[in-house]
Amino acid sequence: MPVGPLVVGATLAVSPGAAGNGCWVDGFSYSLCCDARYGSTGNPECWGRGSADGHAYSHDACCRRACNRRPPCWNYDDWPYELLERLFSWGVSSQGAQDAVLSFLFSVLGTTNLFYVEVGGPVGQSNTGFLGSTRWSGCVGQASRWTGVTFDAEDHDPSSGVYREEVTLDNAVDVFRRHGVPRELDLLSIDIDSCDVWVFLALTRAYRPRVVAIEYNSRWLLNESRAANCFRSPPYRWRMEFKDDAYGASLRALHEAAVLRGYVLVWVLPGLDAFLVRRDLLCPRHGIRSPARLAEAFGHTVGLQLHARAGA
Repeated sequence: MPVGPLVVGATLAVSPGAAGNGCWVDGFSYSLCCDARYGSTGNPECWGRGSADGHAYSHDACCRRACNRRPPCWNYDDWPYELLERLFSWGVSSQGAQDAVLSFLFSVLGTTNLFYVEVGGPVGQSNTGFLGSTRWSGCVGQASRWTGVTFDAEDHDPSSGVYREEVTLDNAVDVFRRHGVPRELDLLSIDIDSCDVWVFLALTRAYRPRVVAIEYNSRWLLNESRAANCFRSPPYRWRMEFKDDAYGASLRALHEAAVLRGYVLVWVLPGLDAFLVRRDLLCPRHGIRSPARLAEAFGHTVGLQLHARAGA
């Protein structure tokens, strides 16, 4: 069953009178109803029940009864792959279903400062646009908006939070510091068609984003730990040619980089992005932690055409 953004997004707006008990009157989402009726958005049985019954709940029936129902860690291994795949079936501003994946992740992980940074991205599309257009609830029902910055090699519109910055592995930390990015931002998205994994490795020496969305090269196979050579002179630049498979990094390389920096790969959109969650947010021993587990979960997402042709 297709799942729409108002079903899985953790978005809501509250009326002034609702702040005391944490109820909401509009912006209904199934994840919040799940939280109120069954105790936690982190319960896969709850989400599975909702996807089977058509999400037929009203605002009144789903009024939140208590705060802080979210579990202290995400029980990733308890979520069936088939359920997650069914939930991740929509996008609003993203190139694919990134909107759905990110909305779900922050539903089960919660948010802190609601701050994002988007480095690069497809023209006219964004991994953060949908989040930035919604309001997210706090424990007492106070709705807050995401804020953040986008760094683009060409566009510059400070009034919209877009700054012309060509982010590289050498200057990434300086760029973030200059723009006042908090050390533990909620979301980092990297899509620069070149040195993505190297920028991730450089940034995570100084910054600890809770969730990372990062482009991968779907052409390389799972046993290939490969990445673009970004250390030569002049700097590496990938040209948009379908015959060129040398951009970015393989999924295996991203998995290894994630482990090195204390992150766990939790999802892959075939031909597009991999999603990493900081290890301390997952329950102990949960997540993709070995090459064998990586192959079992996401072996079907490699050996594909270049991402520009995904879905063609």
